[in-house]
Amino acid sequence: MENINSSYSHLPSIWAQIWRILSATRDSPAHHWYTAALSTVANGRPQSRTVVLRMVDIQQLLLTCHTDIRAKKVSELENSPAVQWLFWDPVEKTQLRIDAKATIHHQNQLAEEEWARLSPLTKGNMSASLVPGSPVDSAEAGIAAYHRSKSISPEQDRTWFEHFAVIETRVQHLEWLWLSREGHRRASFECAGAELKMAWLVP
Repeated sequence: MENINSSYSHLPSIWAQIWRILSATRDSPAHHWYTAALSTVANGRPQSRTVVLRMVDIQQLLLTCHTDIRAKKVSELENSPAVQWLFWDPVEKTQLRIDAKATIHHQNQLAEEEWARLSPLTKGNMSASLVPGSPVDSAEAGIAAYHRSKSISPEQDRTWFEHFAVIETRVQHLEWLWLSREGHRRASFECAGAELKMAWLVP
């Protein structure tokens, strides 16, 4: 028989555990929640991509990722700031769906602080001369400048920073699902208002 975690019968414990795991995941690339699907809306159609969870603020209910300011998802967020995060842990068999409202930070204090934390390799992802998604003649033509030279000058650092943006999302609703042979469990956490509302749902 499967060993059921006792905290999975107590909504406040589930809420606390979710945020504890998200906070720890930021510094644990091996964790399954280190990356997630982030969905936006464009012309009435969902657009999803995998992003790295970069920052978690439990007090403000914020989740953050990074992007190239030239990417299509930035204009999508400017038109409609609603996003949904999707996390899946195949080991624990837990899924998180998080509805949030996004804010873009570009060339401001938060962007500066996040840029300063990045390794040269990660900064190098912003070194492409072409807009992300642009057609090219070969796979090699799309390789960013840093990955060709493996170096970064102060001038390049500032130029590439101009391409960098932070997507800060404020959580409004969270839905948790645990798959179990002894019976699935599903819970809803509404946090858009002043008071957290928790409820069990039919899986």
